[in-house]
Amino acid sequence: MSSPNPTRVDPRIAEAAQRLRDGGVVAFPTETVYGLGADARDEAAVRRIYDLKGRPAHKPLTLHVSDSAMARPYARAWPQRAQALTDRFWPGPLTIVLPRSALASDFVCAGADGVGLRCPDHPLTLALIRALGAPIVGPSANRSGEPPAASADEVRAVFDERDVYVLDAGPCPGRTPSTVLDLTDPQGRERILRAGALSAEQLGVRDD
Repeated sequence: MSSPNPTRVDPRIAEAAQRLRDGGVVAFPTETVYGLGADARDEAAVRRIYDLKGRPAHKPLTLHVSDSAMARPYARAWPQRAQALTDRFWPGPLTIVLPRSALASDFVCAGADGVGLRCPDHPLTLALIRALGAPIVGPSANRSGEPPAASADEVRAVFDERDVYVLDAGPCPGRTPSTVLDLTDPQGRERILRAGALSAEQLGVRDD
């Protein structure tokens, strides 16, 4: 009698990962909204994200990672505060911004000195990032200035499936985006760049 194969890969994940390797764009679910993803190492694919969204070229993109171990090489330093936050809130709706290392490319960071890092709390997307073996960029799946898509159907209503492969997980639990916390200040001052699903109080950020 044959035993089940414990390493069998979800065919949706396999297809999405191959699309990313081939320079394609994948819409992926998170615990907040759908993201529009490309392999963060592929400049042409990242440029395609900007084109599809109509996103201004000066706006950087966030790297979505599977865990803090994948995130750390993309930052020049990984302070204790970053580790404490990621231990508590990753996977989850928190994006931290740290001084970037050389691995975080100009075409992802739009020339800025910082890099945004996030570990989304969705099993399909975490499996996708692990299958690719590298971070994916992941702005919200919408045209720039429009509301983010919170379901696969909303993604399909905006983007042609010939351009965007949709990793369909049904509706996302909530429409509130991740909170973006800037940790780049050398004096240790923290600043919330975008209010989101986690409050300043939850993060222990003083409003001063």
